[in-house]
Amino acid sequence: DFLASWDKKDTVKIDKKEVWDNAANAKEFKARYESCGIPQSEMGVPLLFTPEGKCFSGDTPIIDHLKSLK
Repeated sequence: DFLASWDKKDTVKIDKKEVWDNAANAKEFKARYESCGIPQSEMGVPLLFTPEGKCFSGDTPIIDHLKSLK
């Protein structure tokens, strides 16, 4: 819901990828978590991976990060 109403949604490119039924996306998802040092036991959706290599996992951290963008 947040992304649909976010006032900057047209200024930031966000790729949404399905990771349950798509093996290639699932592999990338796991690699992104590993690159951020997040253990497999803490993997979950949603995950935001920024171009700078930062990871935000979970609704609240992702929304807080997006709201902080200028």
